[in-house]
Amino acid sequence: PFQAKNALVLVGTYHSVLAGLVLRGAKFALKFTTKHHVGCITSVAVCDRYIATAGTDEKIFLFTCKNKGNSVSDLGSLAPPAEVRCLSFPTPQFLACGCSDGSIIVYKTRDWECAFVLPEVHGKSIEAIGFHPAGGKIAVSIGLDRFICVLDMNHGKVVTKMRVPVPIHYPRAVFFSRTGKYFFIVLPFVVLVYDSLTAVLVQRMEQPDQQPSDEIHAAVVAGDNLLFIGCEDGSIRCATIDNKKAAATVAEVLAAQQPAQDAKKPSLASLDKSKAAAVEDDSEVDDSEAEAGEDEESSEDEDEETTANDGKKRISFEKNQKRPRHFTENATADVGRVGKLAKGEGPYLQTSSINQAKDQAKSQKTAADQQRKADNQQQFEKVPVVQFPAGGMPLTISSELVESQKHISKQSKRKYPTGHDARVRTLIIQPDEGQNILISADTEGCVVAWKVEAEPAGEHSHVLRHLASANTKSHITSVVSLIQE
Repeated sequence: PFQAKNALVLVGTYHSVLAGLVLRGAKFALKFTTKHHVGCITSVAVCDRYIATAGTDEKIFLFTCKNKGNSVSDLGSLAPPAEVRCLSFPTPQFLACGCSDGSIIVYKTRDWECAFVLPEVHGKSIEAIGFHPAGGKIAVSIGLDRFICVLDMNHGKVVTKMRVPVPIHYPRAVFFSRTGKYFFIVLPFVVLVYDSLTAVLVQRMEQPDQQPSDEIHAAVVAGDNLLFIGCEDGSIRCATIDNKKAAATVAEVLAAQQPAQDAKKPSLASLDKSKAAAVEDDSEVDDSEAEAGEDEESSEDEDEETTANDGKKRISFEKNQKRPRHFTENATADVGRVGKLAKGEGPYLQTSSINQAKDQAKSQKTAADQQRKADNQQQFEKVPVVQFPAGGMPLTISSELVESQKHISKQSKRKYPTGHDARVRTLIIQPDEGQNILISADTEGCVVAWKVEAEPAGEHSHVLRHLASANTKSHITSVVSLIQE
């Protein structure tokens, strides 16, 4: 039988307990439990040296692993200015936090000081952050404002911001493939696949029926093109990404965008005309400077003449100065001013024209937004569609596990047993010596390890072989895994 290496599985629960399970061979062993949060644990992150947990109490607790996962050591806590919705270690040197106020805070693991803050990345709470596997220099975040933000973490700025093309659904998760070729946006019934280099939607993977039992709550990718999802009914389903169709979609979209980019670029003729106009402007400036010099000379002559004639009185401009409106002595001026206002020639006409211009600009912006949404919807409908198989993946379960695990015995009577009796909350792919281990957890506290096996001759492309199970007897909110050397 297949024997897995020592894999540390960290489980965050609704009752604020962090549990450490070690997968050795074909069974789970509970190594430690700790309780620091006051409320529910919302996110767990792990790297080679540190463990971080975030909860509804608006605190981040930090730990280190000792004795190869047998125990943890408390490092203290952080208090960010808002509740942290998601945690991630892009590298062992940094910890990134997505907050409920739409900002992203990055801490240095050397001294746990704040490295930088990206304020107002999203208009609402950030739900997930995914980092590119090549150093975490590029990140993708999603929020409740239904926007997808591509971030440059080196310079700390937003590169691009695009709206989720399915407006009625909120995004739930985002992650990159193992090599960083694609990144995935998880929606309740759809998984959107984007090309990482161009941020072009290349494929959408949908549930065939879109019933409440088919709602997607977890997803993970093995390699670059094998995607697993966990559903409301406890089933695990998989589908494969077509790389050839994805490349063709990227080429088609870039070819369609090229004419618009060429139209924005100035042509050679326009550049020549602009140069000629610049030369004419320079000659006009020279002429105006010469005229200004002549005017200065004439003004100097006039000043000399006026100073020579001391007997002449200087002209007073007091008569030509305008008096304030409330000092006006002539009543006909007021009557004329009122007449202009009545005819619509006064300041009221200017105010109305300004309002008309604002309304016109607003209507033009609305029309442009509607056209952009229509174009995006048209492009979304052109994207190739892959449907997940109904009923879940076939599972291989041994008789010993059927007798020992209560939840497995319930599922053994089905044609395609799901392995879980409740909603699949988290999925993790753990590579181990060329093999992929899938770790799934449901809301009733059950954690199951599966070995992913290819089956090209069967109805499904892959089969899940049961390895081990454990029951935490608590509602699971988040799970992460780490291979222990």
